[in-house]
Amino acid sequence: MANGRSCTSTCPQRRDCSWEILHDYRKCVLPIVESGLILLRKEIQSDQNRDHDQSSRKHGRKKTFMKIPFAGGCACGAIRYECTGEPILMFKCHCRDCQKLTSGGFAPAVIVPAQAFRLTRGQLRYHFTPSVGRGKHKRGFCPECGSLVTGGEFEEQSKSVGILAGTLDDPSWFQPQMDIFVSDAQPWDQMDPAIPKFEQYPPSSTRK
Repeated sequence: MANGRSCTSTCPQRRDCSWEILHDYRKCVLPIVESGLILLRKEIQSDQNRDHDQSSRKHGRKKTFMKIPFAGGCACGAIRYECTGEPILMFKCHCRDCQKLTSGGFAPAVIVPAQAFRLTRGQLRYHFTPSVGRGKHKRGFCPECGSLVTGGEFEEQSKSVGILAGTLDDPSWFQPQMDIFVSDAQPWDQMDPAIPKFEQYPPSSTRK
């Protein structure tokens, strides 16, 4: 203290030092603070892991995290692809074309930069449908098994490619950020109320 009294009676580590001296502060107090922060981080991480485990048990499967590059392919293996870039956007499209082409309520899409996507095996066959935005939508199928592999493109050159989440080798990390074309959604199509909904395209559309 100011009178030079030893801090032995109050120092957490019972050392002879002055609380006014920075060197001794680092030696006595800082290790205690850092230790507390480490314990706090461990507690937070433990809580996050517990919440993750509870969510995994609830849905009966373990959710993993995306790793770059990631890969996928069709049902029969004739088509394989690889992506070396992070997704631009992830969403579920509920338009009638996607319903018919997937035989379901929506198409789960992972939009990636076109230059980061490449086929490593086989060649896709393409199908085109009219777009309310412009031109035609371009979707890629496996010519052998018919799996819908890509979408989210336009007939002309696109800057992005939409990968169907179900074709990923590890689809567990897919996390939609929005629902689009909900005007076409079926009454039995249960959507997550926590993510944004758009009647058709979102205001800042990815149509490029």
